[in-house]
Amino acid sequence: MKTTLEKEWDRSYLHIDIEEEFQENYQLQMIRKNKIPGILKMKGMEFDKGSRYTFTISGMQTINQIYERKNIKKEDILKFVFSLITVTDTLKKYLLNPDCLLVSPEYVYVMEEKYSFCYLPVKQKILSESFHEMTEYFVKNLDYEETESIFLAYELHKATLQENYNLEQIIRNYEEQEKDRMNEIEELKEGRGSFTEDNVFIEDEEDIYKPNQDIETIREIGGWKKPWRKAADKIRKKRWGNWDDLILETDGQDQEPQL
Repeated sequence: MKTTLEKEWDRSYLHIDIEEEFQENYQLQMIRKNKIPGILKMKGMEFDKGSRYTFTISGMQTINQIYERKNIKKEDILKFVFSLITVTDTLKKYLLNPDCLLVSPEYVYVMEEKYSFCYLPVKQKILSESFHEMTEYFVKNLDYEETESIFLAYELHKATLQENYNLEQIIRNYEEQEKDRMNEIEELKEGRGSFTEDNVFIEDEEDIYKPNQDIETIREIGGWKKPWRKAADKIRKKRWGNWDDLILETDGQDQEPQL
């Protein structure tokens, strides 16, 4: 897959070229004839013995471009997740396959805080896998000064390792956990609670989310029960550069989208 940008005086386009022979199909007609919320305007054509899909991106920036200049906060992640859930529900109403969405920082566009996605009819990657990879991008670009963004990114990455995950349920679980944390902090302020770094992770969570060999780096620094605090501090001070030092891959399972 090859991508190029084309700029005219009042228009901008993203061209995606693939080797597969161009075929007119139901999906192309549906995208062309309907203005689908959250989906970039697209047209397809034969090109250089293959296919070219052209997306109109005038006045927009990619997620990559936006977070080159700032870090990702909790609300940014939630806005993206809710936008993705909404657009997948919309696609189903048009009988379009959500797996055709390009869920990647360089292909998701933003204008006025609204997300727009590229829909590529020939894409073959399962959406649940694409989103899990997106959680890695969240962690790499987090605002490590904001505790809740760390909790949310960790929860999304951990939960999307599972087969047949449900993204809406993951968010509901996170919101319940956030509420519990806030309540415990209030109790602590009043002298009744015990909210500390040591109870960030409960034992049953640790049993479910098994670290691989690389995450032993964190364990050696100060114990498994407070890895995010240690790792976040290292990354913030630029003594670690890779997100793998915070949360690492243990996946490889076949997944099916249930967004």
